[in-house]
Amino acid sequence: MNGTGETTNSPAKTPRRSVRIAANFIVIVLCLLAVEAGFTLYYFLSEGKLVSPQTREESRSNTFVVHMTSKRNVKCRYMDTVYPHPYLTNVHADNPPCENSEFEINNIGLFGRDFPYKKETDAFRIMVSGGSVAAMFGQTEKGKPKYLEEQLNRCYAPPEGRKSFEVYNGADGGWKQPQQAIMTLLFGEVFDGIVTLEGFNEKDMLLEKWTSWSKRFEWPSNNFILVNPSSSGSYLPILGGAALNSFYSFYFNMPLLRSSNTIFFLVDAARTKLNDSIMKNMASLHKSHLTNFSVPKEWSREEVYEYNLDQYKKYFKTTAALAQAQGAKVVFFIQPSPVYGKALTEEEKGVVGDLSYKDLYLKMTDTLLKLKQDGIAVHSLLDVFSATPDTVYADHIHFSADPATGESVGNRVVAKAIAARLADEWRFEKKCSD
Repeated sequence: MNGTGETTNSPAKTPRRSVRIAANFIVIVLCLLAVEAGFTLYYFLSEGKLVSPQTREESRSNTFVVHMTSKRNVKCRYMDTVYPHPYLTNVHADNPPCENSEFEINNIGLFGRDFPYKKETDAFRIMVSGGSVAAMFGQTEKGKPKYLEEQLNRCYAPPEGRKSFEVYNGADGGWKQPQQAIMTLLFGEVFDGIVTLEGFNEKDMLLEKWTSWSKRFEWPSNNFILVNPSSSGSYLPILGGAALNSFYSFYFNMPLLRSSNTIFFLVDAARTKLNDSIMKNMASLHKSHLTNFSVPKEWSREEVYEYNLDQYKKYFKTTAALAQAQGAKVVFFIQPSPVYGKALTEEEKGVVGDLSYKDLYLKMTDTLLKLKQDGIAVHSLLDVFSATPDTVYADHIHFSADPATGESVGNRVVAKAIAARLADEWRFEKKCSD
């Protein structure tokens, strides 16, 4: 009441600015937590269990890609190491941000010790070629076991008075024929022997999902687009990929973001949208690798299958001829697969995925083994794990390995089998009892 007896309405006190900011911040945090809870519930309902975003990301990538994500240098991921090659599609580089990682990248962009430039007679040198299983078998990391080299030196004496066996890694993830043939063409002259461990990636070109698309056998892996982004036909996917790659680096180096289901959903959606955009752009082009590596669309699925199988046999013969012309011996090995030859453990049954390609894989193997009639040294490793009760497979095809020591039951068993067959083919003298 004022001096004249009239009542006055005093204005309500306005909260201080700091209080308003704090209140707004709390509201925002609560909203973010609610959104995070919603996406966590979404993934729980769709997956039937609580899975961390990092584990979910790793489960969607194969073992080789996860393996190639550096633990020593967290900024370095698989895609950061991939580097274009004019004949092999891709190799690897330890450029920033991948310096000081645990991977041993050599003078030709593959793994392990440097490739020689001339053939020397002090050691018996062997190159192993193939896809990611062969690359991990040949060893990608510094100081980890060289499975085949160790088995050969332990149990066999090299021919012609050589001091030792040396095994070189000529394989990489996603590779398939004709990349083994190209490796033989490029480097066969410096090796005494060449071993290929293959079949799984090649069989994809015989599956219905590929033959119905009229893809020819030489269809390149996804790394082709990764190292040749202009092949998408538009610069927008290139810019989008660069932006997404930059965000990935930020995302993987921020524990809070890396553990968020909301951020995982947004990143996954952006990646899917980008991939769809790339494929849509390529499909609209008059010429692209979609057309360059295709067969006539009017061919039936059976015609495409037979054509691609003939191409596969051609590359066996080509690789053998290229090796012989350069003074090297070659032996082909059809790699083991969880579809046959092993009693799978419960752990393996949970990770090997779809095994419906069994009949096709067995048929492909039988066809390739008939090349022995043409003087091609080819062996099947499909039953190599028949007496191995341990867990071998880490996913649909790759072998488990101890992340600290690199020890691997699967790679050790395969090394023993390959060494024994090489000894028969190339007349190595055995010096161990087992």
